[in-house]
Amino acid sequence: MSYFNRRFIKTGEFPKELGRAVNKAFDLRQRGDYREKVELTYEQVKPFLEYGREFVELVTKYLREKGQV
Repeated sequence: MSYFNRRFIKTGEFPKELGRAVNKAFDLRQRGDYREKVELTYEQVKPFLEYGREFVELVTKYLREKGQV
């Protein structure tokens, strides 16, 4: 995550809001993976579904522009 933030968020390639959402989603994933009996509700996860779609769209666009897709 730190490389992604340094390379794409801090340079302005992707919006800062998206960087915050990706970091928050990563933190939730870590909690779910590494703590005992953590249950995430749909309401906790729901905001990240749209950010996930946006992330995929932005990365796909970026890769197309760079001739990688």
